[in-house]
Amino acid sequence: MGRHEEGIAEAQRAYELDPLNPLTYTVVGDTLFYARRFDRSLASYRKCLELDPTFGAAHTDLARSLEQVGRADEAIEEFVRGTAGPDGLPRPSSGLAILYARAGRLDEARATLEEVQALAREQFVSPYGIASYYAVIGDNDRALDSLKKAYSERDGTLVWLKVHPRLDGLRGEPRFRDLLGRMRLDS
Repeated sequence: MGRHEEGIAEAQRAYELDPLNPLTYTVVGDTLFYARRFDRSLASYRKCLELDPTFGAAHTDLARSLEQVGRADEAIEEFVRGTAGPDGLPRPSSGLAILYARAGRLDEARATLEEVQALAREQFVSPYGIASYYAVIGDNDRALDSLKKAYSERDGTLVWLKVHPRLDGLRGEPRFRDLLGRMRLDS
């Protein structure tokens, strides 16, 4: 809902109640990320990884914040650490495609997105993630089409629609504002 100060206070309270739980650091980091306090979110994710270096979500969340502060190559390394399978390779994901695009590695970005789209023909893949990729590369029509699909499929990640920085390029689009309204996120 964009009520960042309240969210940060609640996340801080969770940390105070359970300071040894790595998850609380990611919750704090996430609230700071969506409030666009990226440097502070980086610190929270790093503290989480000090407690548990194998916590994959902390690596991918750290990657997302590194992306926002312009450290795309480092973000890719963190993302791969957090998503690598038994073979040491990351699973195809729109998040990785986005990071490749941010790093200017466009061939790898397109190839990764193609893998994601092939996977989507076999199993559920978040249309929201695909929309985020298109938003980041500036293809607003495809991004909005994918968000429409995410809405029709009740993609749970749409909860971040109002606040995710990757979607900032869409905020002035009438179709985006309409979707916010349908989800009652326009207040």
